[in-house]
Amino acid sequence: MPRPWSTSPCYRRRRTCTYARDRAAVSHHYDLSNDFYRLLLDDTMAYSCGYWTKDENAGFGPADAQRAKLELICRKLAPRPGARLLDIGCGWGSLTLHAAQPAVGLGFEAVGDAQLARFKADPANRGRIMDRGLWAWTRHPNYFGDFCVWWGLYLMACDLPAAAAVSVVSPLVMSLLLTRGSGKRLLERHMADRPGYAGYVARTSGFLPRPPRRQGAGSS
Repeated sequence: MPRPWSTSPCYRRRRTCTYARDRAAVSHHYDLSNDFYRLLLDDTMAYSCGYWTKDENAGFGPADAQRAKLELICRKLAPRPGARLLDIGCGWGSLTLHAAQPAVGLGFEAVGDAQLARFKADPANRGRIMDRGLWAWTRHPNYFGDFCVWWGLYLMACDLPAAAAVSVVSPLVMSLLLTRGSGKRLLERHMADRPGYAGYVARTSGFLPRPPRRQGAGSS
């Protein structure tokens, strides 16, 4: 059993255990520049334990162990859009950034679909082209979100060179399908005769989000 607070050394010396001294002790240990930590840490700037899946003699170093650890944690947590992740004591937010890679695409896709559903639910928009919200920045926010999900999952698999070399096929194939195959191309062929769609194409990016173009600035 831990000793009661009243018998602890800090309590007996409570005049020396002040907020000012505690603040100074924390500052002495942690208020160091990133340049100092870069001398000791890898690009993730994570200083907690690593996850060694291969022998170091096989070229698997501390940086690989850190990335493997982030991937292992994310696989176990299985984060979903809307989930919250509290990252404390692991470094410079590398776990949160790693977990958010596929979630960014899912969020982009979900927001685009929700905006389109609200637009279609309004009878006043019957026969009109959706060109608001994310749909003003790209003609296919849902496909772009799906694109980000696949590449985010690929980046999460890049902790091992062999896995990265093999798994890159999946996002490449999906990217081609979304932009050149059954996704964007077929939908735009179906929408080509809709009133106002030509103007929408002229001012809105075909895939990668960017601000709407001014009229007369050309099309992509």
